[in-house]
Amino acid sequence: MNFAAQYQFTNELAGDHKYGIPLIFLVQNNHYGMTHRTDNEVTGVSTLARRAAGFADNNMHAEIINGMDVLAVREAVKRAVEGCRQGKGPYLLEANTYRYYGHSLSDPRNEYRTKDEESAWKEVDPIATFRKQIVECGVLSEEKVVALETRVRDRNARAAVRAAKAADPDPKDVLQHLYADARTEEVPAEFRNPSMVKEVAPAKRVNGEILYKDAIKEALAEEMKRDGRVIFYGEDVADYGGAFKVTKGLIESFGRDRVFNTPISEAAICGTAVGAAMAGLRPVVELMYMDFALMSSDQISNQGAKWHYMSGAQVEVPLVIRDLTPGRRKYQM
Repeated sequence: MNFAAQYQFTNELAGDHKYGIPLIFLVQNNHYGMTHRTDNEVTGVSTLARRAAGFADNNMHAEIINGMDVLAVREAVKRAVEGCRQGKGPYLLEANTYRYYGHSLSDPRNEYRTKDEESAWKEVDPIATFRKQIVECGVLSEEKVVALETRVRDRNARAAVRAAKAADPDPKDVLQHLYADARTEEVPAEFRNPSMVKEVAPAKRVNGEILYKDAIKEALAEEMKRDGRVIFYGEDVADYGGAFKVTKGLIESFGRDRVFNTPISEAAICGTAVGAAMAGLRPVVELMYMDFALMSSDQISNQGAKWHYMSGAQVEVPLVIRDLTPGRRKYQM
């Protein structure tokens, strides 16, 4: 939420590209953790929507909606989508809903909630409520609703049987899609030679040699000049040039559209980079020290590293994470 609501996307720092992040946080609040009640026990706010007040002056347009009413959810999401398309994002919606059953098959439920509570929520079940609404509004007759329900149950039953009878995976395919071997030699025409604010100052060379940090900057600048999809962000990397001045001057050459600072959140840095890469960009992000990579280990190890495999090679994650591993007291890049 902190990353999405940054002022630099909508104030004077954004120049002519003022636009709120088109993102909707949809919180399904079913009021329980695994085997405990969330309300009045493990939170310090009466509604989760209040969390948004800590990240944006406009409270991220936060609102609580009836999560048991399909039409109420649809109407709220449509409004949020329209606001995002107008650059007013991000939005936060808290759907007030309920979890009828336990978190797992071994969860008895009766140790931490009552049958009366479950029954009360089932009386406003979203499927039953929507069924009643479409009949009352004349969208479908009672007979057609019954026929639709029967058709859906039959379809689901057939799918379950088909899944149960499906063959086990071939052990020979265990490594299939585990690694991505795609590469792009040619930059698509629409991204070639993007506009720059000014040329990057050349690195100082002595006998044809340059410092290691200057070589990193030179390589990054070369790719940013060649491919408009390459963006660079992280903690203190813009005006300051990073903790070790590796990227000093890049923001003056490429502007804030492609070089910008982030909140101090390695998880947000790497998580957004994974998403940006999946969406077609070529993000390069910087973490100040290798120690901090542990703060984003889920995003790096379980998201970035696995999406290619988990999607059956439908998704690639062309992402570079720059980090520092010091070899001695005087940190080396």
